[in-house]
Amino acid sequence: MKPNIYRFADVVDGTDVYEKIKDAIINNRMIPVLGSGFSYGFKANNGTVPSVNDLKEKIKQELTEDEEYDEYDAEELERFDLSRLSDMFMQLLEEHSDGDKVFAPKSFLKYMEDHFYNVHDCPNYIKSFLRCDWEYLYTLNYDDTIEKTLPEYEVVVPYRNLNQKWLKEKKCVIKLHGDVHTMLSCKEMKYCTLSKSQYLNSITSSENKDLMEWLQDDCSSKDLLFIGCSLSGEYDFLFAEGTKRVSQLSYDASENSFYIYYDCDPEGKIPLYVRSDLGNYGIKNIIRVTPDEMPEFYSLICEFFKEKASIQKEDKLEKYRNFVFEQLTSCDLACNLPYIFENKSLLANPRNNTILFPYFYTHRTVSKNIINALERGIPVCIIAGNRFAGKTYALLEIVDELQKKHKKVYYIGDKNISTQILNYIISCYHQAVFVFDCRTIENRQFQNIILNNLNAMVENSIQIVYAVNRSDRNFTKVIHIDESMRGFVDRFNSRF
Repeated sequence: MKPNIYRFADVVDGTDVYEKIKDAIINNRMIPVLGSGFSYGFKANNGTVPSVNDLKEKIKQELTEDEEYDEYDAEELERFDLSRLSDMFMQLLEEHSDGDKVFAPKSFLKYMEDHFYNVHDCPNYIKSFLRCDWEYLYTLNYDDTIEKTLPEYEVVVPYRNLNQKWLKEKKCVIKLHGDVHTMLSCKEMKYCTLSKSQYLNSITSSENKDLMEWLQDDCSSKDLLFIGCSLSGEYDFLFAEGTKRVSQLSYDASENSFYIYYDCDPEGKIPLYVRSDLGNYGIKNIIRVTPDEMPEFYSLICEFFKEKASIQKEDKLEKYRNFVFEQLTSCDLACNLPYIFENKSLLANPRNNTILFPYFYTHRTVSKNIINALERGIPVCIIAGNRFAGKTYALLEIVDELQKKHKKVYYIGDKNISTQILNYIISCYHQAVFVFDCRTIENRQFQNIILNNLNAMVENSIQIVYAVNRSDRNFTKVIHIDESMRGFVDRFNSRF
């Protein structure tokens, strides 16, 4: 599928791409991925953050200073790209290394310290963008621009076994390709990923298993915003995107990812090979932004976050309760077929929370089982099934029956719930049932917040019903509870 291409000047209120970006931010789905172009030119310890071409020149210099290379080789090196030069550089270092560790030469370490360490010239509009209360950010850069701006964020580097339970409660900067601080402290080249062999080692290393799973999860469930990334030879993202396609995670994946194309030739056309490469990375939307428009682009993102904060402050959970349930009285095919083939929304009138079931709807055994489990005091109940099996119908039937029993029940089916709101529900509500449809809460939220707070839920008489899809890659982790953990799981396959 070809990506959609937009000019930033056309990204205005009411347009499709404007609403996509806004929706991704407000519903906590957008995660930035920041590449070398993001911090290029910022002042550092003793120089500026280099471009890809600058780094290429440095590696070429390192190669030509070795006795194995003569003047003819130097001329040939001019034709090589950064990836090829980096492969040669790593081969040279490996030949001179003792054991498994590959150390950087002093001259290269000095270059890294001069150009990637202690970055201190970040413009205010970029600082504002970074401070937009992101849950976490990915960066492909070695420099410390982001963590200098966000000192409260935890820095996640490769080749570390991650304490995910702890990290999910923190805000993080995830440095996929390495980190100048770590490299300078241990001198190892693996903290400066440049060559194909380094990419492959990074992807396959058992030490990076947690990190790669995190990235794969986000490629299938988040809306990634690529800024300053060439996405040329980024094998970790190709691996994550390929895994998503092979495992068919894309059935439940987000439909949006956004690539900011730094547009130095606004009158020209984006080259075919660029469009093709971006398609391979699963990019759905390309936004052409000229250099002069970049501050305005960052400002737009900040405005969306201000709107999000306003919504979260004013939004009352009361709008997620007191539903009115009705059912079509006609068996007319024209009225009922959209519910089968178009997955028509059951929320017929959002203003008064009217739910309209189709004529063919019948009561489900699974709904009765869940209600019985709730009445036994089970705090967490899960409905697990295939996509389009009718889990939403079952959830709404549960809401209807609980309302008839005069229970305080909330149904959330169209909005991602923030960690802050989820913690607030568990700690501040009493004698209430919360019914969550698929993907309104993340699997890691379910595991780290809900399952870790069962005692508090029991004390406050809070109960949760949660639906999951079998195609969810963390499905087995989510449903690995039973009544010994005060949980109840029911599975079903049929939609009707």
